[in-house]
Amino acid sequence: MHSRGMLDSLIADPMDTLVGQRVRQARLEVQMTAASLAACAGITSQQLSKFELGHNRIHIGQLWLFAQALGRPVDWFFETPEAARPDRRVGRKTQGFFKILETLEPESLRLIAGMARMLATTRPPAAPPHNAAAHPRAHSPSAQTSPRQILR
Repeated sequence: MHSRGMLDSLIADPMDTLVGQRVRQARLEVQMTAASLAACAGITSQQLSKFELGHNRIHIGQLWLFAQALGRPVDWFFETPEAARPDRRVGRKTQGFFKILETLEPESLRLIAGMARMLATTRPPAAPPHNAAAHPRAHSPSAQTSPRQILR
């Protein structure tokens, strides 16, 4: 059984701040008060403020409620300004990824978040030596896996 405290104990990160800013941006664009959006989502204005400031992590179900109330697709909240995005295709890839995440249980989401944090802080393996003949597996199809194969 999942406890709400477990999700609340997760430390906010830059993505939490981005998503919170996007919630606020969408709310202001549709000229909705914080109290109105909070009521639509069944939370207090204080909790909404914590979300908008990036102090608390927004659970995907909560974000879905915000998206419905604000007339935005869920992936819109993860988009960054065009100047900060090196690849325009990121939006579509992100959308597919989050569609998959929406189907998972909270415990699975927590595990995935933990793995992502671990991978982000792990040093990449050393570059292969320049002499590929000395390491025949370095170029074998079974030794390398593309990111696309992993995400399928």
